[in-house]
Amino acid sequence: MTDKTEEVKLRSYLIWESEGRPDGASQDHWLRAEAELASEQAAAAKPAKARSPRTSAPKTGKAKAAKSPAPKQA
Repeated sequence: MTDKTEEVKLRSYLIWESEGRPDGASQDHWLRAEAELASEQAAAAKPAKARSPRTSAPKTGKAKAAKSPAPKQA
């Protein structure tokens, strides 16, 4: 068997086990395993987006608090 077939076989087995080892779902598990592996391979092959200089600084997630006017004294 090829490496790809072995990967699909293992993934479909793990899916089968995770679903409680049901009878009669082997084709569904195989197809799901193929789809999952293809999706993972496509994501790994996709190049990361280059950041523009303007957005290269990391965001802190902290918003500046708006200053409220000082309370009026009587």
